[in-house]
Amino acid sequence: MADDKVSHSKTGRGPTRLKNMFKKITKDDKIPLSIDIHTGVPTGQHAKKYRSYLGVLSRERISILTQSWDHVTDHEKNMIWQDILTHYNIPNVETLKAKVLSDVGVKFRQFKSKLTTDYIYGKRKEENPCAKYASIDEETWQQFVNIRQTEKWQEVRNKAKANQAYNDTPHLLSRGGYKLLEQKMLEEKIKARSTSIEEMNSVDSLRPPSPPLRHEMWKGAHINTLGTWSSKSTEQTVERIDSLNEQSTQGTFKPCGRNDILNVALGRPEHPGRVRVAGYGVGIRSYFGPPSHSK
Repeated sequence: MADDKVSHSKTGRGPTRLKNMFKKITKDDKIPLSIDIHTGVPTGQHAKKYRSYLGVLSRERISILTQSWDHVTDHEKNMIWQDILTHYNIPNVETLKAKVLSDVGVKFRQFKSKLTTDYIYGKRKEENPCAKYASIDEETWQQFVNIRQTEKWQEVRNKAKANQAYNDTPHLLSRGGYKLLEQKMLEEKIKARSTSIEEMNSVDSLRPPSPPLRHEMWKGAHINTLGTWSSKSTEQTVERIDSLNEQSTQGTFKPCGRNDILNVALGRPEHPGRVRVAGYGVGIRSYFGPPSHSK
């Protein structure tokens, strides 16, 4: 009978929820997490789940009607931080707290952007996200839609779209970001080394491979599995990178601090507060050091 048929259609990945993430975790059984207290960047086997957890907190602890992360109260931010400390064994220090809460703020902005792009103006505009996200009720959603359809918001949206148009070298990274890419590139180096192990002495074979350089990481983030660059501008930038790299080996170009191969090839300075390829939480001064002042 038709009513007895089972649908085998493939569904997309559903949202992770707080009650599903830690149903086996008690308050005395925290998850150990390796995390840099200065950058807030997690590493190790629990890093991926931790990043998902921050996304869950941003969705379920803050109303989408909150104008921006700057409008989230200190009390709400402290509650989020305490929630993280309850589940993860990480240092309770101000430097890390600031970085982690900043990451939650980024995920909060990304979630609201996703709702706007997909459910108000995009491919899912005939769907209602209330069925997918338990933290959003019908009244809240209708208010959110009304706000995002005002003339004032349209001006903000059009300005953001215009700014995005300037990004002519889009990356092709997965959710793991540059950290995952770096890990894969190191694994490729180890694999390549193992094929020529007979040509190496025993001391070299025991040394870990050197981490990929910043311009190498940038190239790896802008190429797909078929070996095609993400855009024509990307291809032109790669040509400049390869040329500068060759000049560097010949001694005719000397990378120095912020004027390294990547920045010179791009022809644009770093964005304030963050560094290309370094990932979230890494500032310009902490990565390059203080600027040099020539007399």
